[in-house]
Amino acid sequence: MRQIDNKSFGIFYKISSYVVFTVIVENGYPLKLVNVFLDTVITAFFDEAKTILGSNNLQSRLESIQGSHYFIKFDRIIKQKKR
Repeated sequence: MRQIDNKSFGIFYKISSYVVFTVIVENGYPLKLVNVFLDTVITAFFDEAKTILGSNNLQSRLESIQGSHYFIKFDRIIKQKKR
């Protein structure tokens, strides 16, 4: 997990298979929880991507996505994981 310096809030990100996953939290938020949340979102994202795109050559399929809102329905999955 990497952090972008900011005085007002915490910005953390992880890169997995050329996809950047970012979370913004209040300063002082426990880093362990940030890390667990990011790992959970990454796993859920790739599970969903494999369901939608198939597991064969997933990276190539992700790179070919043109629409900026292709995974918008993934938002409901993130909301479930936040709880």
